[in-house]
Order: sequence, then C-alpha cells, then structure tokens
Amino acid sequence: MVKDLFPPEEAYTGLLELRAFKDAQLRFVIGADEAGRGCLAGPLHAGAVALGPGASVPGVTDSKQLRAAARERALQQIETLDLPRALACISVDTIDRINILESSLLGMAQAAGSVLDQLRTRHPDLQPSQVLLLVDGNMPLRGWTRCPQKAVVQGDFLSLAVACASIVAKVTRDRAMQQLHQEFPQYHWDENKAYGTPSHLAALRAYGPCPHHRMTYAPCRDSEK
Repeated sequence: MVKDLFPPEEAYTGLLELRAFKDAQLRFVIGADEAGRGCLAGPLHAGAVALGPGASVPGVTDSKQLRAAARERALQQIETLDLPRALACISVDTIDRINILESSLLGMAQAAGSVLDQLRTRHPDLQPSQVLLLVDGNMPLRGWTRCPQKAVVQGDFLSLAVACASIVAKVTRDRAMQQLHQEFPQYHWDENKAYGTPSHLAALRAYGPCPHHRMTYAPCRDSEK
C-alpha cells in the first residue's frame, strides 16, 4: 500500500499534495471518494474537492477517524473556504443494476467531472495536464481521459483533497440516512446508517426489506418475505 512506503512518522494527510506540487506545472489536485459502499440500503454518495498548492483545511483528516460532529465542522470549513467541490448520488436501482463497484466509480467520475468543470470556469486557461485526479482505492476511473489520474489506497489518509472529498460524501450521506430513518424507523438508520449492524440485520429479519434496500446484497435478498 502507498501508506507503507513511508515510515509512520512521515505519513500524514496532505503528503501526496506536498509531493505532487513539486511539479511546477501542476496547478490543482482533485480528490475523489465515496461513502456508503458497504451499506445495505440507501444511495451511494461520491464527493470530489479541488485544492491548489499550499491549501490548508483545518480539522480535515480521514473521515473514518472523525466523530460526526467533527465531520460536520470539517464540512463547514470546506464550504467557508469555497473550495471547488461536487457531490454525486447513485441510486439504489442503479447500484442493483450495475453493481456497487461500478456505481462507486461512476459516482466519483461524475463528482470529479463537475469539479473539473468548475475549475475551468474559474480558470479558462487551465490545461488538462495541470490537474491531477486522486481516486481513493485501488482502481482508477474507467474511461476517464479529462486529466491525469492516480488510484491511491488509503487516499483519504494520505491526501488532503481526498480527505475533503470523503468528508463531503460521508456527511451528506449520513444526513440522507437520517431523513430516510424518519420514513422507516424500524431499521435504526439514524444510528447504523444502513451498515450491516446487528440491529439492522435483526430488523431485516423481523420486517423484511423496504424499497431503499439493495436487493443484490445477500442480507437483503435473503430476508425478503
């Protein structure tokens, strides 16, 4: 893994930007990440955020290391700084039709494309070679040709842009699951966010799936009454 290339004391959020911007031609790094891939219900959300050289976003690190309140504060920082950012939402129907991997890649491509459009609006002279897209995970985006890209395992730990994208996706998805909880409180989505927790699995066995469940996922399919 990329993280293993560096001693623990040298690995930190923003390391990849520090190294990438040593290329004097590079003007922006776009980070892309998703939230909800492992959930049993609800849409998948993908976020993308662009950063320039020397960018600082206080409070942002890997979203999995932050409590919900800290993630909300981090999103406020991203919004206050008016960073180019975008969100894509992939529906349950699409997830069940094309599978979760393709949905993740699709969502990140949509969000990254929107951010790139924003950058070109703000900077009409921007060239594709002056932007680097960092995609969280071990797979690059399929068919992406709009700028150079690199898949980075544990990108939300090593890249500030990916960490920001993770915050955008995670906070937005958590809010969406809070809303869906009002419609289907029996699944306790306000607490488990639709992950396969014991409370969620017990509710599936007791009540069966609802229209928001991903029926290609075995726990949902097997609980259908």
